[in-house]
Amino acid sequence: MIRFFVLKGLKAKEIYEQLLEVYKESSTPKHTIEFWAGEFQRGCTRLEDNPFREGRPKTATTPEIIEQVHIVFIVSEDPSYFTWRITYEKAV
Repeated sequence: MIRFFVLKGLKAKEIYEQLLEVYKESSTPKHTIEFWAGEFQRGCTRLEDNPFREGRPKTATTPEIIEQVHIVFIVSEDPSYFTWRITYEKAV
C-alpha cells in the first residue's frame, strides 16, 4: 500500500496520515512508512532483504564462539573450572 501511495506522488507524512485515518492505533508506525517510502522513491521494487548488502552476518556461530560461550556458562556455575582450564591448556 505504501508503494501505491508513493507512485501516486504522496510524501511519507501524507501516507502516514492516510493510513492513520483508516487504521487508527493499529496503523503502521511512522518511521516504518518513512523508511519504505524512501526505498520506493529510490526505485526499490523488492520487499525481501538484499543478499549482497553489507552489515551484520545472519549467523555468527563458529566452533570457537560456541566454546567461549560454553566456558562462560560453566565458569559462572563452577569458578574452579576456569582454573582447571588454564592449567590444562598450559600443560598441552
